[in-house]
Amino acid sequence: MNAAPRGQLLWRCRRGMKELDLMLQDWLEQRYAGATEAERARFEAFLALPDPVIAGLLLAHAAPADPAFLPLVGQLVQLKH
Repeated sequence: MNAAPRGQLLWRCRRGMKELDLMLQDWLEQRYAGATEAERARFEAFLALPDPVIAGLLLAHAAPADPAFLPLVGQLVQLKH
């Protein structure tokens, strides 16, 4: 799988809610470069989720329907400002 260009990912991190934007952008800046191919693919799949789902996972601490997202959600929540 080919990773999306960084600029495209940065754009996809913009969700229209500052707190979400910051968490997603921080993960991209701090962890993406050192992430495995599977982790990068999971992040890209996470960005494809609807905004209310992402907000529920990161702000309301809802459990993801797909357990593969658990490690990523944990990392993102740690980056919460």
